[in-house]
Amino acid sequence: MKIEHAVLRDAGTSLNASTLNEENTMSTLSLVLLIGSITSLALFASYLDAKFQWRLNDWMNGECSNPFVKAVTDKQQQRLEDKDAQIKALMARIETLETIVTEPAYELNKKINALK
Repeated sequence: MKIEHAVLRDAGTSLNASTLNEENTMSTLSLVLLIGSITSLALFASYLDAKFQWRLNDWMNGECSNPFVKAVTDKQQQRLEDKDAQIKALMARIETLETIVTEPAYELNKKINALK
């Protein structure tokens, strides 16, 4: 009986060792799949952020409440408005200069000044 019990104990140990090996393999595979899927999700979210200016990464980090709102801040909007106003003012100045240069009186004045 002692021999049978020892054999069963040894068989049980080897069974447990192989079971543990299979469990470790499955847990390793699960861990690799989990890390791979999280990495894929983060890369896909970064792609969507760059392509459509969504804020998915900020949303996943808790930095915004709605990821689909454009990331234009008040400062950026003010800068854009200032640039638009400056462009309009410059266009008006160019139009004024064009009208002055193309006037016949300007050419006559230029000829008179050249004679002096």
